[in-house]
Amino acid sequence: MRLPSPTIRAVAALSVTQLIGWGATFWLPAVTGQSMAGDLGVALPVIMAGPTVMLIVMAAISWPLGGYFERYGARPIMTAGSPLGAIGLLTLASSDSLPVYFLAWIILGIAGACMLTTPAQIAVAEIAGDGARPALSVLILAGGLTLTIVWPLTGILQAEWGWRPTTALYAILMMTVCTALHLTTLARQPKEKAGATAITEPPSVDRVLFVMLAASFAANGFFTWGFALTIITLFEAGGLDHASALSAAALIGVAQWGGRMIDFLGAHRFSGFAVGLCGAALFPQASLFF
Repeated sequence: MRLPSPTIRAVAALSVTQLIGWGATFWLPAVTGQSMAGDLGVALPVIMAGPTVMLIVMAAISWPLGGYFERYGARPIMTAGSPLGAIGLLTLASSDSLPVYFLAWIILGIAGACMLTTPAQIAVAEIAGDGARPALSVLILAGGLTLTIVWPLTGILQAEWGWRPTTALYAILMMTVCTALHLTTLARQPKEKAGATAITEPPSVDRVLFVMLAASFAANGFFTWGFALTIITLFEAGGLDHASALSAAALIGVAQWGGRMIDFLGAHRFSGFAVGLCGAALFPQASLFF
C-alpha cells in the first residue's frame, strides 16, 4: 500500500488546521456575537470590533515575524502558534469585561500571524518546493468550505452548551489537533530553492502603485470580510429566524468553493464572474439590504 506523499499529508493537515483556525477565531462572532454582547452587556458592533483587532495585530506582527520564518521554517512557529491560539480562545471564553475580551483578540492576532493563511502557504512552499503552486491551489480550494462547515457546527454547539463552552471546545481542538498536525506533518527541513542566489540589493518598488494596491486590498477586505461577518445578523434583520439565517449564510462557503474550483481548473478569467453568479443564485435575500 502506497503512503501519501509528504506534500499531500501536509496539505490535508493544513486544510484541517486552517478550517479550525479561522472558524474558531475570526468567524466565531458571526454566530456567537449576539450572545457575547448580551453576556458582556455591550452593543454588537463592539463585539465585532474583536475580529478587527485580530487582523490589525496579525498585520503588525507578520512583518517582523517574516525573518523567523526564513531562519527557522514554518513548522516550529506554526506549532507554537496553535497553543497560543488555544490560550486566546480560553481567554475569550472566560472574558467578563471588555479589556479581557480585547486582550483575547490581541492574543488571537499574534497566534494568527503564526499559524493562519500566510504561514500555511509558507509551509506548503517549504515542503512542496517547485510543486507548490498546485498544492497551494488545493489548500485554498479546501479553505473555501470553512464557513459552510464551521458556522452550522458552531450554531449547534452554542444552542446546546452556550458560546463559552463552545469557544473552550475550539480551544481544545486547537491545542490538540492543530498542534499535533503542525508538529507531525510539516517539513522539518525546508527544501532548498533550485538555483537560489543571494540578493544583494532589494528590488525597487513603485511606492505610489504599492499604496494603491494596498488600498484596493484593504477596501476589498472591508466590504467582503465585513459583509460576511455580519451577514447572519443582516438576514435576521430581514425577517429570517436564527436557524434559517445561519443556514443561508453558510452557503457563502459553497459560493466561495465554486469560484475557487473554477479558478483551480484553470478558467481564471471567468472565476470572478462565476462567484457573482453563485452569490446571486444562493443569496436572493440579500436584495433586502440594497
